[in-house]
Amino acid sequence: MHLGFCKEYHFFDALFLPAMRSYHDKRNSVDSNVYRELIDKIAVRRAADRSRKLAGFVQDPGRYFDYFDNLWAKNSSVTTVGDFTPSYSMLDHKMFDYARSELERRGFSVKVLFIMRDPVERIWSMRHQAAKVKRMLRDGQDVKNRHFSLESFTYPDAELRTRYERTILELEQVFDTGEVYYDFYERYMTNDRFTMLTDFLDVKCRPPDFGKIVNASYMKDSIDPALAAEAANYYKSTYRFIESRFGNDVRSFWSGYQYITGE
Repeated sequence: MHLGFCKEYHFFDALFLPAMRSYHDKRNSVDSNVYRELIDKIAVRRAADRSRKLAGFVQDPGRYFDYFDNLWAKNSSVTTVGDFTPSYSMLDHKMFDYARSELERRGFSVKVLFIMRDPVERIWSMRHQAAKVKRMLRDGQDVKNRHFSLESFTYPDAELRTRYERTILELEQVFDTGEVYYDFYERYMTNDRFTMLTDFLDVKCRPPDFGKIVNASYMKDSIDPALAAEAANYYKSTYRFIESRFGNDVRSFWSGYQYITGE
């Protein structure tokens, strides 16, 4: 498997969703004097080069698809390539259809992974991402005195990523059941689930070290139970859809169910 030069390309979201195009706005500065002044700083240079490449994909979408086509064409040992980011859950069926059509036109067999996390925990974790916290610290803000409210869980981008029922229904307008692999963040990092995932992808690779923590949360604050209950009930329809679709086992690893009222 080869995922290329970037962890998250943010191609389809930046291409189709106006609110996401800021991911690649750095293209406006990478050729400026500022970039040349910093060219000797390796980390900055690599970040600038990466931003320029990603912006180029959005400006000329064919380059994105050709890039992944070349990853395996140039290396006979590569059988699988991929791109993933939670932001792709914001796409609709027309956007998924575009992705599928362009990939299949180049001979790819397309498979989709959709890993879901407890809605309340997902957004709470996102609010505590290291990059966000470090940016606040850099700007002199007191991260310990941040205020969280229901609006912290329901702003448009967060909701669009979290309404899993919407994403599933959009996906299934384009892909057949056997072409989509659904699992849950809370349980997929085990040997059994990993094997199921690699079998679905038809790839061979050694099991990862599940005891090694990578990209741990920068903050360890616990969510206020009252706020958790408010957020969980806001997403009540999502919790109910997931249970009806995947069975009540989900209640054993999604803590948000304990807050749902009117059961």
